[in-house]
Amino acid sequence: PGKQMAIDADLNAGQITDEQARQRRQEIQQEADFYGSMDGAAKFVKGDAIAAVIITLINLFGGMAVGMLQQGLSFTESVARFSTLSIGDALAAAIPALLISTATGIIVTRAASDGNLGGDLAVQFTRYPKAILIVSGVLFVLGLLPGLPKVPFIGLAILLFTVGTILRRVQERDALAAQVAAMEPEPDDGAPTIENVKGLLPLDVLELEIGYGLISLVDEEQDGDLLKRVSMIRRQVALDLGMVLAPIRLRDNVQLASHEYAFKIKGAQVVVGSLLPGCWMAMNPGDAEPGLEGTPTTEPAFGLPALWIPAAVKERAEAMGYTVVDPASIIVTHLTETIRQHAADLLTRQDVRGLLDALKERYPAAVEELVPDVLALGEVHRVLQALLAEGVGIRDLATIVETLADKGRLTKDIGLLADYCRQALARSILRPYLAPGNVLYAITLDGPLEAMLGDAVVQTGDGSYLNLDPGTVNAVLTALQGEYTRVHQQGMAPVVLCSAKVRRHLKQVSEPVLPRLAVVSYNEIQRDVDIQMVARVSLDGGDGAVAGDAGMVNA
Repeated sequence: PGKQMAIDADLNAGQITDEQARQRRQEIQQEADFYGSMDGAAKFVKGDAIAAVIITLINLFGGMAVGMLQQGLSFTESVARFSTLSIGDALAAAIPALLISTATGIIVTRAASDGNLGGDLAVQFTRYPKAILIVSGVLFVLGLLPGLPKVPFIGLAILLFTVGTILRRVQERDALAAQVAAMEPEPDDGAPTIENVKGLLPLDVLELEIGYGLISLVDEEQDGDLLKRVSMIRRQVALDLGMVLAPIRLRDNVQLASHEYAFKIKGAQVVVGSLLPGCWMAMNPGDAEPGLEGTPTTEPAFGLPALWIPAAVKERAEAMGYTVVDPASIIVTHLTETIRQHAADLLTRQDVRGLLDALKERYPAAVEELVPDVLALGEVHRVLQALLAEGVGIRDLATIVETLADKGRLTKDIGLLADYCRQALARSILRPYLAPGNVLYAITLDGPLEAMLGDAVVQTGDGSYLNLDPGTVNAVLTALQGEYTRVHQQGMAPVVLCSAKVRRHLKQVSEPVLPRLAVVSYNEIQRDVDIQMVARVSLDGGDGAVAGDAGMVNA
C-alpha cells in the first residue's frame, strides 16, 4: 500500500507519466506475486526435505535394532552395515526428490513472470557470467581428482568457461555502449516524426574510437580512467592554445582491431594507433641503462623509439632510467598532439565569435574597433587559423586583436597580418626554444640562398607564394634537414632564422619534412635574446658549420 500511495503521489505531482505509473504498479504486483509463490514453494520443498530426513533416520536406527536383535550382530557391525545402507538409500531417494522439488518450485514461482519458461531460464542463467565461470572452475578441479571421469568434467568445464567468457564480454560491451550513450545529448523527441533526420546531419568535431580490447581503459569498475583524462584534454588545450574545444566523443568501433584506436576530425579519420595487450611503453631518455628487453615500437605522438614491456617489468625499467608510460597515457598524449597539429581545422568561425564575445567583456574598445569596422569575422578567423597552423597559441587574444586593429587598416593579406601578430607575440613564441641565459641557437641561411628565396616570392591579389621548381625546393630541404639533424644530435633545439619576407614560405615548404622545426624572422627577436649561430644552410656544397661565437642581435 505504501508503494502504491507513493506512485499515486508522484503521478499527481506530474513527476511521472501515466505509462511510468502503470509500469511501476505492474512491477509491484509482480513482486507481491513472486514473494507469495516463493512462500508456497519453500513450504513444499521444506516438507519434502523433512520427510526424507525422517525416513533416513528410521532406516538407520531401525536397521541397527534389527541387526542386533534378530541377526545377532554386534553394535559396531550393525552401525557399519546399516549406516552404509541407509545413506545409500537416502541418496538414491533424496537426489531425485530434490530435483523434482526444485523444478516444481521454479514452476510455482513463475506466477510472477509473464514470459515463457525457456526465455526466463535463458535470461536468469546468462545474467551472471561470473557464476558460470566459478562452476567451470569447480568442474575442472573435479575432473582432476582421481577416480572421477576426466573427459566429461573437463569438457563441460571448457564449455562453461567459453560461454561465461563470451557473456562477460557482451556485458562489458553493453556497459560501455550505455556509458557512451549517457554522454550523448538527449534526442529531441518533440517532433512527431518517426526519425528526426536533421539530427543525423551534424558531425562531431572530434571523436575518439576504441577497439573492443581497450574497453577496460574506459570501464571505471576495472580502474579505467580514460574518460576522465580525455575530458581534461579540453582544459589543457584551452591553457596552451587558447581555444575552447567541443566535447570529445568517445565510441567503440567493432571495425577496429581489438587493441586499435582512431581519431576523427569532423567525421574524417586522421590517425590510427595500436597498443600491445597487457604491456606498457618504455622510452629511453638518453641516459638509461642498456639491457632492457621488449618488443621494439615507435611512440605514436612524437615518433620516438620505444619498447613494449610487460607490466611486471615496469619497476625494473624505471630503475634502469627508462620513462615508462601506461596505455591510457599513450592514447591521451597522442590525442593531445593530434589536436595541436590540427588546431587550425578545429577552430570554427562560431568559436571565434565566442572568443571575441568573451574578450569584449574585458576589452570592449579593442573588439569594437576591430570587428566589423576594420576586419570581418571571417578574416579574423583565418588569421587565427594561420597562427594555430604554426603552433602559435591564441590565448593572448587581446594582443592579437589590438595588432589586427592597427595593421588591418594597412593590408588585408592574411599572411602578413599573421606575421604582424607573430611579432607582437614574439616573446611567448621564442620562450620554448631559449636555452639558459636567454640563448637562442639559430640556423641561418647564407646570403645567396636567402636572396634567391626572396626573389622567388610572388605577390598576388590573394596573397603570396614561393615560385621555385621542385628540384630547387628539394635541394633546400635536404640541406636544411641535414643541418637541423646534426645540430639536434648535439643536444640543442635550434630555430631557423631568416628575413620576414622568406619566413612564412620557408615554413610552409619545410612543414612536411620537418614539422617541428620553428622558423622565425629577425623581426621576432627581442632585444634581450642572445643569438648563437650554430649552422648556416647553403647550396654550394659546404658543410654549413659555423663557429659557435655568441652574438647579440637587436630587433
